[in-house]
Amino acid sequence: ENLARIFFLQVLDGRMTLLRASLATILWRSMAWPMVDLPSSDSLEIHLSDGQKLKFAPFYLRERCTSGASELSDFRQNPIQPVSYDHPTRELWSTGHKISSFHYDTVIADEETKFKLLKDLLVQGAVLVKGMPQEGGVCVKFARQLSTMKETEWGLYFNIRAVPDAVGNTTMKDLAYTTKAIGLHTDNSFRYPAPDFQLLHALVHCNCGDKAAPCEECSVMNYMVDGFVIANQLKMENPEYFDLMSNVPVRFESTAGDGGSALLHFGPHFELELADAHGNKALKSLRFGAKAGQYAPPMEAETAAKFYKARRRFSELLHMKEYRVDYQLREGDMLILDNHRVLHARSGIQPSDGERNVQGGYMDRDGLELAYERLRRRYQ
Repeated sequence: ENLARIFFLQVLDGRMTLLRASLATILWRSMAWPMVDLPSSDSLEIHLSDGQKLKFAPFYLRERCTSGASELSDFRQNPIQPVSYDHPTRELWSTGHKISSFHYDTVIADEETKFKLLKDLLVQGAVLVKGMPQEGGVCVKFARQLSTMKETEWGLYFNIRAVPDAVGNTTMKDLAYTTKAIGLHTDNSFRYPAPDFQLLHALVHCNCGDKAAPCEECSVMNYMVDGFVIANQLKMENPEYFDLMSNVPVRFESTAGDGGSALLHFGPHFELELADAHGNKALKSLRFGAKAGQYAPPMEAETAAKFYKARRRFSELLHMKEYRVDYQLREGDMLILDNHRVLHARSGIQPSDGERNVQGGYMDRDGLELAYERLRRRYQ
């Protein structure tokens, strides 16, 4: 613990300034707090517990950072061990946003295209892959080109159609396995952690051809909303509402699909990052969806009234068309969504829409970020 929490003195413009840094790579041999000495204005001397002494020029540690900046100026973006690192900044969107589109064959054959897909997915939270083979399980094979997968009691992938799915001898039930509309939601809020990225691959699906969707031949639509845009709007309108959505721990729950077990998670709708150097806490992820329960705990009447108003306002904003992107899947399309950020929904399915089968699955964030960073070093 000592090596991870080192304080050292640095001469900066002729003044001594107390700065925090990770010197584990230098002080690995020290088993106790080192002594720090500034014998002159042009050197920094560290006395280790085994008797050794290390001397540095004032800006040596800062200059050792290969990215040209140090962890002192940007702690989150400048690790010590990796030779380079980049975490892309999110770009928020609303209606009119055009989802980045890629072709299956090109992504499989070209590593640079795969890198662009990964970057757009991390930046925008949603991408579309067209030309997917219309074969069961292809979504899994493709996903493993990008990341690792999260397997659940539904398997590595599941079939979203108007009849119950089956896993072994068990019939799995869900609102998605009906023709009813499904409201805007993030998937599996009752899990901890919730799935990071969702795949939706259209194996069998109607389409409107050259007509505008929806049409008489194909009425079913998919809807997407950038939840971070809505959360930010809520914060602008009423900071107290945002705080309530970030602090009240609701109960998300599931009957595990077959009614034979249960999954529960307790937590707020909005999860925040740890505070930065200025005390600000950025939005990290969100969970929302009526079919997952999201039951509020007992609260004082005044607090409860404010919380329900906050959640209702969040839902109202979610359902405004000015924030929504509409899309009608076609056979061979696959949507990939950041499940911690993008809420999705489906309209009702009409008899005229015919048979519909969309296979879904979940990818992990850490594997995707690992693949992104590896390819970034080659192509950026």
